[in-house]
Parts: sequence; C-alpha cells; structure tokens
Amino acid sequence: MGYITNSVWEQELIELVGEDGLLALEEHWGGTYLTVHVDARTQPELIDAIGDNSAEQLSAVYGGFSIYIPTKLKRIRRNLQIQRDGKNTGVTLEELAAKYRLTTRRIKDILREEYNYNA
Repeated sequence: MGYITNSVWEQELIELVGEDGLLALEEHWGGTYLTVHVDARTQPELIDAIGDNSAEQLSAVYGGFSIYIPTKLKRIRRNLQIQRDGKNTGVTLEELAAKYRLTTRRIKDILREEYNYNA
C-alpha cells in the first residue's frame, strides 16, 4: 500500500526488505531485537520469514548486529482495517473488540483517530 512512516528506522527496513518483509519480521520478532547473522544461510528462520533475497540484503547491511524490529506497520494496517470495519457498517464496538482482541475503549479511540500516514 506504500506506507510512509515518520520513523527513519522503519523506512530503512521497508526500503531494504519491503513492506511485506517488514510485516513478516514484525509477525515473528516484532517488539524485540533480532540478531542478524553475517551469513543469512545460517538463519533459516529468517529466510523462511522474509525470503532469500531479503534475508541476504538484511545480512549484508546488518550482519553481526542485533536490530530492533518495530510493530508499527502491523498496527497501522490493523487500525485502518478497524476503521473500515467500524465506520457506518453496523458492526458493534463489542464485535470489533472481540474480532481484534482489544478493549471497546481502544476500539473507540481508533475509530476517532484520523489517519494520514501518507501525508
């Protein structure tokens, strides 16, 4: 979808592994540090998550370092989906809360927020 983030780190990861790659990283290691090996072939779980090319690119740039994997892109997509599901659709706050495993208060807050991530 081409999200623009105000985080230089997230933008750098998107440029390196793509949005789908970042989402996969977030699914597996979001909110934690991932130690990237110098040789991507020694990290089959990374290759399984983001593919050979993306894993090799990540290793080429950050091999030997522990990098923080954010969770923001996943949250952005979830919140936009909540807004689509909740605006004038007849779905109750309780149904949305159960579907997304959030409180009704958080659902209300998300529905009130105005997202303009691409501005």
